[in-house]
Amino acid sequence: MPGTTLRLRVLSGPETADLEPPAAGGIIGRSATSDMVLPDKTATVSRRHARLERTGGLSGDWVVTDLGSRHGTFLNAVPLSEGAPTPLTAGDRLRIGPWEFRVEGPRGETRHPTTTMASMEDGPGAAVTVVPEARLGSLADTQLHELMALSRALQNAASEEDVARIASRALLSGVGLERAALVRPGASAEQVEVLGFASVDPDETGPGRVSRSVLRAAAAGEAVHLDEQHDLAQAASVMTMGVSRAVCAPIRVADAIVAFAYADARSSGGWRGEETTFCAAVADLAGLAMANLRRSALEVRQAKLLRDLSVARDVQSRLTPAGSGTVGGLRYAAHTSAGRHVAGDFFSMTPLDDRRTAVLLGDVSGKGLGAGLLMAIVQSHLEALLLSGAPLGQAVTRLNQYLSTKSSANEFVTMLALVIDHASGEAQCVDAGHGLGFLCDAHDCWTAIDVRGGIPVGALPESVYQHEELPLPKHGRVVLLSDGVQEQTNDLGEEFGMNRTLAALRRSDSCEADVREVLNALVAFAGGRRFDDDVTIAAVETHATRDR
Repeated sequence: MPGTTLRLRVLSGPETADLEPPAAGGIIGRSATSDMVLPDKTATVSRRHARLERTGGLSGDWVVTDLGSRHGTFLNAVPLSEGAPTPLTAGDRLRIGPWEFRVEGPRGETRHPTTTMASMEDGPGAAVTVVPEARLGSLADTQLHELMALSRALQNAASEEDVARIASRALLSGVGLERAALVRPGASAEQVEVLGFASVDPDETGPGRVSRSVLRAAAAGEAVHLDEQHDLAQAASVMTMGVSRAVCAPIRVADAIVAFAYADARSSGGWRGEETTFCAAVADLAGLAMANLRRSALEVRQAKLLRDLSVARDVQSRLTPAGSGTVGGLRYAAHTSAGRHVAGDFFSMTPLDDRRTAVLLGDVSGKGLGAGLLMAIVQSHLEALLLSGAPLGQAVTRLNQYLSTKSSANEFVTMLALVIDHASGEAQCVDAGHGLGFLCDAHDCWTAIDVRGGIPVGALPESVYQHEELPLPKHGRVVLLSDGVQEQTNDLGEEFGMNRTLAALRRSDSCEADVREVLNALVAFAGGRRFDDDVTIAAVETHATRDR
C-alpha cells in the first residue's frame, strides 16, 4: 500500500473506533501511551503489541511488526514472527486480541476484487441445525471421488480466488443443491463478500442473498444446515429469497474462521444425509489450501522487504566508521542500534585536512528503509560540501536548501555537526535542532554542549545556519547521542532522560567506556527489550593522539 493513508476498519470484537495511525506510523497496544489504544480488559492485547510503520518514508509501503506480544499478531490468520516486519496490502485481515480489522487505504479499496451481496434473516419457520463433527455421516463413494479430485485441483491453485472457484464447483457437485459459494463477512452484518460461486443455472452469476442465520450459526465453529419444515407463508425471508434448504461450514486458517462454504436450493426436497458432511470436508480442504497460500504470500512479502532492507544496510555500513579506531588523529568509539530494521541515525568522522576533522551525528525523521536512504544522502552530501572547502555553517545551509527541494513534507534531519581543529583545541559547531552533546574535561567534569543552534535541516528552505566557536577541553572527550537514548522508555513509560545519561558517563574514563556505560544502562532501563527507536552513542577525544 505505497503512498496511502492507512485505516484498520473494525470487522469484529468489542466496540471501538477504526484505527488510523499517524502519518509515519505508531504503536498499537493496551497502554494509554500507545499511538493507537485498544482498551482490552481481558489483557489479550499487550501493552505494546504491534507497530505500524512505513519503510520508505511518508511515501513508502506500510508494514506491521509484532513486538513480542503474549498472544500474537495475525495477518490473514497467519501468526507473525516477533520482530519481523511484514508488508500490508489493502484487503488484508489483521487480528489483534479479540479484534479483527480489515486493512484499507483512503478509498477503502480491497486487495482482490470481490462481489458484495446482502444477507437476510430467516423467518420463524426456518430451523437451523448444528451438526457436531462426531455426528457427521459417512460419505458416498461419488463424494469421496469429488473430494479427491478437489484435493488434487487445489494443489495447483495459485490464489485464494482459484481456491474459491474450485471449491465452489466441487461443493455444488457434491451436495446436490442449486447454488454454492465461498463467502466471508463483509463490512457490515448485512453484507458478505463472494469469493467464488457456482450454479446449476449457467445464466446465474451470483448467489443473490444468503441466509444470515445459517452464517451466524456456522460462525460458532460447526457445520450447520437449514431445513424449512413449516408453512412457507410464515417464513418471510424464505418467501423473499426462495430458499428452502441451505448448508454451511466454517473455513479455518490456523484457529481463525476466515470464510464459509455455503450452498442452498430454492426447490423443496429431502436431505440425503451427507450434504453437511461433504460441505464440512470441502471447507477443511479449502482452509488448508488458503493457509498454504497465505503463508507463502507472507514469506514472499517478507523476503522482498528483507532484500530491500539489506541494500539499505549495506549502504549504511559503507558510510559508517568501525566501532572504534582513529580518524584524522582523533580516537573514537561508537555504537548504533537500529530500532526498526534500518537505522535513520548516522555518525561519521571525515578528515578535511591534516589538522581538521568533521564529526557528524544526526537523526532522520521517520523510520525504516526510507529514513536509512535519506540518511545516506544527507551524510554524503554534507561531507562533500565540507571537503570542497565550505565553512561549516555555509555547508549546513546549502544542505538545507538541497534537502528542502528533494524531501517530502515532514521529512527533516536533526543534527549536531562539529569541525574539530585538533591542533588549536577549538571546534566549529552547528546544532540543528539536536541538542544532545556533552563535553568531558581532563578532570572528568561533564557539561552539556550549549550553542545557539537552529531548526532541523530540511524543515524550512530559507533557514540559514551559523556555526559557533566551541572551546574544547585539553585531553577531554566529546560525546554525541541520538534522541533514541534520551527518549527510550521503560515498562512504566518513563524516559531514560538526561540525568541517567550523565550518571552513566560519570562512571567512564575513556571513549570505549563512554559508549559501553551508556549502552549498558540503557539496556537495563529498557528491560532487555528491543529499543523503541534508533540508538547512536559516539565518543571522540578532543585532541589528536600525537599531541598527548
